[in-house]
Amino acid sequence: MGKLDGKYIRGLVGDTVFKKVGKKQVVQGKSKKKIKQTVATKKAAGVFGKASNMASDIRVALAQTIGEHDGMAISRFTGENALVLNSALIRETQTFDFSNAAFDKLNGFEFNIDSPVRKFLFAQPAVTTTEEAINVTLPEMHIPRDLKFPTEGKNCILAFQAALFDLENYRRLKQDAQSVEIKYEYKPLTIPTTEFNFTSEPGCLCVITVTLRYFVKTFAGNLGINSKSFNPAAILKAFMIPGTVNPDATKSWREMSFNVK
Repeated sequence: MGKLDGKYIRGLVGDTVFKKVGKKQVVQGKSKKKIKQTVATKKAAGVFGKASNMASDIRVALAQTIGEHDGMAISRFTGENALVLNSALIRETQTFDFSNAAFDKLNGFEFNIDSPVRKFLFAQPAVTTTEEAINVTLPEMHIPRDLKFPTEGKNCILAFQAALFDLENYRRLKQDAQSVEIKYEYKPLTIPTTEFNFTSEPGCLCVITVTLRYFVKTFAGNLGINSKSFNPAAILKAFMIPGTVNPDATKSWREMSFNVK
């Protein structure tokens, strides 16, 4: 709709566009040209949409340990998932072969750029898997060498969480986080090797997260210091579990928003 601005008209009137350029009235016809998307552009948009859904499913399933994330984390994580799906995409048929997907691209993804896990945890957890179980082994740690503490918090809950994704039947299984509490009393401390065990399912995608929750002791109990600006959380490992998925074993899992159909 056109508007009068002094002695000039601005805006759209019918099929005519009125503009003010300097001290002149400019009149031009409305463009009727429609921008066409190429087939390649439409396909790329389709893959990105699926990546957005997959990224959302992973974040929701692992929300217990991801917690607060930085403002660009969703966009960054969707981009990484798009790279994963493109690695699995069979161009000729526009189908996906997840056995070839590069899920390791997600390894080490930090959900908070300003407080990355890698700046605080220097011990390297190991992941092993069988058809029955997924094991996360935290090696012996020497405090404060292998785990750094912020100025405020001198105690830490180091937690791991695993989630499984049946990418053939579009189902997901959230598993509860498991943790170890480390109390730092300003003197060297050795934490023995600790193991965490999660459920496994052949043929499924497994994503494991690690998070550090710091707190201080008060007369009223533990007071957490993690916040939106400080919350170390990352993906420890993402991988396909060997084997063929059994749809009967996953039929009770929650439905995913991700779907390649």
